Amino acid sequence: MKAKVRYNQKEQPTTLYPLENSCVQLIFDSPQRAVASGQAVVFYDGDILLGGGTIVADVHSS
Repeated sequence: MKAKVRYNQKEQPTTLYPLENSCVQLIFDSPQRAVASGQAVVFYDGDILLGGGTIVADVHSS
């Protein structure tokens, strides 16, 4: 699966984990620049749009 946060951004490899209340945790395979709460994110499988949502938290792991 791939996702992107910006219109001009190339889709980036990700892993999506379902959470409660119709939420998901999205983890990009590599660090992404300037991701912020309130931005939209969209998910793709190849050229097929699977869905999207609004970012509610940007959590970095160490």
